[in-house]
Amino acid sequence: MSLPIFLLAPLLFVGGVVSTISGGGLGILMLVLGSFFLDIRTNITLNSVLMLGMQVSKIVNFHRNIRWEYVWWYAFLGVPCSFLGGLVLFHVPMHVPEIGLAIVCTGFVILRLIHPKLRLSSRRSCLIGYGALNGFLGGLIGNAALIRGPILLSLGLTKGAFIGTSSMTAFLMNLGKISAYLTKMVWSSEMLIFLCMGFPFLFAGVWIGKHILHYVSPWLFEKMLLGVIVIGALRLLFSAL
Repeated sequence: MSLPIFLLAPLLFVGGVVSTISGGGLGILMLVLGSFFLDIRTNITLNSVLMLGMQVSKIVNFHRNIRWEYVWWYAFLGVPCSFLGGLVLFHVPMHVPEIGLAIVCTGFVILRLIHPKLRLSSRRSCLIGYGALNGFLGGLIGNAALIRGPILLSLGLTKGAFIGTSSMTAFLMNLGKISAYLTKMVWSSEMLIFLCMGFPFLFAGVWIGKHILHYVSPWLFEKMLLGVIVIGALRLLFSAL
């Protein structure tokens, strides 16, 4: 079935606005939509390349808020593990990591609602471990936001710092897993058109979302992010069943 190019512009524009306000979620939405038209591995690869544009746009808009002391240690093993996960993607049944990650993310949301002040350690050794897990699972299932979001949220970052730091780490790890995906993919002209059309609408959506973000309280920001995590976890469960 052909890619739904006519849906791309409004979806990416609105998705760029909403994902900036809520801290993420467009990648999950694109994976859900793409699952109706593409096989899982093609869907993951296309989505990962498209999300590079989203991450670059967020980095440009939130570069002053990036917490580099988190980014470097998080990406230290995150990037090579992302490449490894991308290679493994083509050799394992997808339902195993999908179900496991859905359970972990759902458990985090429940724990966060019970204990709102839950905080993870920000020591270097812990950040390296978080990044390695984040990178491998992100490469394996194509979207690491479901594990990156809870981890960075638990470090107590502000709205801007969360978006900037999350986007920078996601960008670096995306480079790792895409390097693995490209060795297995055959690109069609339709796929390239799909990608080229998408980037301008992503940039516009993120720019508008940045200005709306000032009117979103930290409490609402966190609740929206938790909602994105729950939706993503449900998507993983349904896709695995």
